[in-house]
Amino acid sequence: MILYQFDQNNQLSKKNYVDINYKIIGLLRPELKGEDKLEEMKFTLDQDWKHDSNGQEKMSKEDLYNSLFELVDIWTTGVDNFEYGSFFDMMKMKIILEEQKSIYNFCLFY
Repeated sequence: MILYQFDQNNQLSKKNYVDINYKIIGLLRPELKGEDKLEEMKFTLDQDWKHDSNGQEKMSKEDLYNSLFELVDIWTTGVDNFEYGSFFDMMKMKIILEEQKSIYNFCLFY
């Protein structure tokens, strides 16, 4: 949840949702990474947004919680709080590490 940025009305924009979920999908489904899979990734993100936001322009925190619950429920084998929390901690750390790696590689280039 901490990676998502809500506006002053506690609403999540599609752009922020897509930015974070692009990274999550890239971690969970690496076969969708790469230029040749960009259209499939865009389609997947658009379908996920339509489902998770209930067709609205912005998403409420409750809708995001429901979306994240569906995600963790699919990608974990158990149903206890510890396993769910560990899954999200792992996703958060991998996303942060990927971002730091990108910044490091960019600095090396220049």
